[in-house]
Amino acid sequence: MEPLFNFQPSNDWIKLQASVTYRDQWSGFNGNPRSFLGNYGTLLKGKHGLGLSFIAQEIGIQKLQNVVLNYSYRMKIKGSEEHFFTAGIGAGMGMTYFDYSTVSQIVDPYLISGRTTFPRINLGLTYHWNKLTVGLSSTQVNANPGASGNYRPETHFFGMAEYTIDISNSFIVLPRVMYRTDGNVQTAEMNLMATYLKKYSLGFGLRNTNAYSFSAQIDLKEKFRIGYAYEVTNSKLNNGILNPTHEFVLGFLLK
Repeated sequence: MEPLFNFQPSNDWIKLQASVTYRDQWSGFNGNPRSFLGNYGTLLKGKHGLGLSFIAQEIGIQKLQNVVLNYSYRMKIKGSEEHFFTAGIGAGMGMTYFDYSTVSQIVDPYLISGRTTFPRINLGLTYHWNKLTVGLSSTQVNANPGASGNYRPETHFFGMAEYTIDISNSFIVLPRVMYRTDGNVQTAEMNLMATYLKKYSLGFGLRNTNAYSFSAQIDLKEKFRIGYAYEVTNSKLNNGILNPTHEFVLGFLLK
């Protein structure tokens, strides 16, 4: 359940940013995934970044919560002002449990009982050159060790690339591609975001050829951001009813 928005513009080094995101996937479907994400980040002394993220997810009777402290470091390539890398690491804790109060009978002996806690370590590296950004990252790199109970979170790998195209002084287009996998399931995404006057943005996305999304966002006074995304899956769920996904974003940023 990754957000449809990338809150931080890749070509800007934001001094401070904060955002909250709510995602209602396959809205109206019984037991559908829902998630809430809170994110805060600040720049320290030009090269160092520090942040905190919190995510709460719910899929049917399963609840999942994660808190991660993030650190990033910006490294310029010697002799060049346009080429630089950003390396990041995140460390925190996760917790999951099943809310059996919502079901009348438990028949699966493999469902965990009680609360399962586990450490989380995330790693990422991004390369920037002028208007091009390429990134690689991995979440839960410490997949199995350290978890209590019989729940074992899996390692996920991500790759992305985007390029800013200046159509005019007031109009830019940002195409982006992303690939993600846990070693078993692969997801490929393509997104296109058009921005006017650095305030008004409209986007279109395609995921695995079986889901497409539309997004809109507005930046107010170059500090506040409001965004909404609407996604539809081509496959039919819940007895032939197509259930859309809604995502809402509120953010604050200081450049």
